[in-house]
Amino acid sequence: MTFDSNISTTWGGALADLRDKVSGMANWTLKKDSSGGATELTDGDWFVLTTPTGEDYRIFLGPAGGTYSGVTFEHGPDFDSGTDSWNDRYANDPRSQIGNDGYNDEMSFAPHNGSGMDPTDTGNYWLEYVDGSGFGFYFERSEGDGNDDDVFFGLSQINKTWDYTTADNRESEYVVGVHGSHYDRDYNNENQRMWTNFMSESSGAQASSTQHGFGLTNPDANFGNYPTTDSVVCSRQYENQDGNQAIIGTHDLWVRDASGGESAHQDTIQDSGGSNLYTILKAHSYGTIALGMD
Repeated sequence: MTFDSNISTTWGGALADLRDKVSGMANWTLKKDSSGGATELTDGDWFVLTTPTGEDYRIFLGPAGGTYSGVTFEHGPDFDSGTDSWNDRYANDPRSQIGNDGYNDEMSFAPHNGSGMDPTDTGNYWLEYVDGSGFGFYFERSEGDGNDDDVFFGLSQINKTWDYTTADNRESEYVVGVHGSHYDRDYNNENQRMWTNFMSESSGAQASSTQHGFGLTNPDANFGNYPTTDSVVCSRQYENQDGNQAIIGTHDLWVRDASGGESAHQDTIQDSGGSNLYTILKAHSYGTIALGMD
């Protein structure tokens, strides 16, 4: 387990650090890196991480054509590094759900309050990466030009409540998290997403039966603690006739912060023994998350 906190760099540099640090874990690999190991990514660069269970996850900087420096995410069982294409990709991964604006321009996530993000924009990132669990990444842009914002994304292995890998309908063993805004460049369209427990094969991004893990500053004046719950993840791949989806597992690599003004950006949450559990990251409006530190 490693938690890197408040690292100053560029947007492109932070994504390169993410690539190197996550792929450097014992059971993760870097299947393909279009940049050839560049220390700062630029528009059109992408890389593919392979998880310990063999799933592939591609992070792409800039939408098709490299017109805007946001990130998109593709996810599936088999990316072909020889042809740079998918042999097998999940049907409803994040990139397929982000979609296009009204002018058919692809949209992407970026920590920018408008349509002018650049790979050289400066900021700070936080990164939790755990070999047996996954990673969570948060970036806060800090150019001071009135357009600063934040974004969070991550990939966390599910602690399965039953072995759905042998089920008739398939589903990923990892939940995707994305909190932020996505834009296009030409027409400044914007949508906000809070995908805390996105399942890449399940239709509709997040199952309605999923219970999102969250933390909240205890309002009881006798206690200054911050109780949290784990996410209870469901999938529409396993839906009954009443429209309820089966629980497939849990995870706690990140949780939503529901404290409002009673918590602040970079607050640290500890257990009763003083061990660090989460850092609250909420510099701006859309990337808000409590990111695990253990």
